[in-house]
Amino acid sequence: MSASDILDEHTGAFLRLRRLWERRSHFSLVLAMVDNPDYRDMLIARLDTVLPGARIDLTSADPPAAWLRQGEAQCAQGLRRLHVCLPLDARHDDLWWQQANVVRERLADAMPTLQVVWLSQADVDTAAHQAPDLWNWREAVLDFTVPVVQPARIAALTERLAEISDFLDRQDRQPDHDRRPSAHLLLEAARVHRQLGHWEQSRRAAQRAASLFAAHGDTEHAAAARAEETEAIHPGRTDDAAG
Repeated sequence: MSASDILDEHTGAFLRLRRLWERRSHFSLVLAMVDNPDYRDMLIARLDTVLPGARIDLTSADPPAAWLRQGEAQCAQGLRRLHVCLPLDARHDDLWWQQANVVRERLADAMPTLQVVWLSQADVDTAAHQAPDLWNWREAVLDFTVPVVQPARIAALTERLAEISDFLDRQDRQPDHDRRPSAHLLLEAARVHRQLGHWEQSRRAAQRAASLFAAHGDTEHAAAARAEETEAIHPGRTDDAAG
């Protein structure tokens, strides 16, 4: 996964998180569920290119007081946005969240800023039950967990790409044929490649589709293909292509 890959199903959540990151200047608690530390770090890096933020990493041995102490030290330096990274490989127990619930007012008073807490789904579930007052202070719970693509689904998509490739090869051997069916299939191939994480193949297929649609005067599908190409290059920025 490259540094630019935000999964399609996370685009809306990330745009909401980015708006909060840009606009909040007071205490605000956002819980961001994530299960892949590399993916989390990429999302954090993307936010920090918008506006810089501080980061604290808590281990499974750190009590909530460490969150308070480290966060307060960062805010003392004038930083107004904070990433709080909890360990993703093991959830905190009930007592940890009960203690976090007790110190919630100190967390808000000492750090009157946006706090994005990156945590596992298991920790979200525990927080909801064991830290009800802190939970009620949340502004948003955003899901950045990565779904597992089932092997059967991968096989079906791969088979479809092979069918499209065979059709395009046959069409290329026929002179003066109508290329609109090829354009539609190339656009489909671009979307399938994207689902499989084949970003460069997706970009090339979308680029070819856009050229064919434009040659036939089909501006609507040409725009859709250009948006798909943009999505392959910069996930989450399809609005730029439509504008």
